[in-house]
Amino acid sequence: MSIINRVVLQEYQYTIGNFGPNMATFEPGVAFACRRFVVTIHANDGLSGSYAPHFGATSQILAHVKQMAPTLIGIRATQRELVFERLKLMFRHFDKAGIAVLDAALWDLAGKHYGASVAELLGATARDCPFTQARRQVKKHPADSIALRGMRSSLKRAWSTVLPHSRFIVFLMATRAPKSTS
Repeated sequence: MSIINRVVLQEYQYTIGNFGPNMATFEPGVAFACRRFVVTIHANDGLSGSYAPHFGATSQILAHVKQMAPTLIGIRATQRELVFERLKLMFRHFDKAGIAVLDAALWDLAGKHYGASVAELLGATARDCPFTQARRQVKKHPADSIALRGMRSSLKRAWSTVLPHSRFIVFLMATRAPKSTS
């Protein structure tokens, strides 16, 4: 049984050139410093779940997560609903912004616990898999299959799925690396 025993927050910063004073403004010669964080929830059986919020990773959300994190210690990692309801009640006088970050990390941990992707945990089947859909699309639209075959090198490097959609090609990235075959 996975019991949460530690929550780790790692802050990091990177600089983007030609942007400032925010991410939405192009400003030649100006550098914009992005401060972000990653939350990792560890369980007593060695499993861990992580989440790195994107542009919503503000200092306000980080402060909420720091305040919410200690309340997770001792709770079963697979009880996401209990955690969500408890945090929602405890932080009802605030905007509850950090709950989603912790919830996403708990989904990752649950996926590792059950050996399934988040899509499978939510009820998706192999028929819903983007790669299966891509193969079906290739049968319907043979012209797109040429483009699909040309993208195999991208698939091998970083992309998990190439989905032909009418005249466009949509790339779908995996949220975690494939399991090793060793």
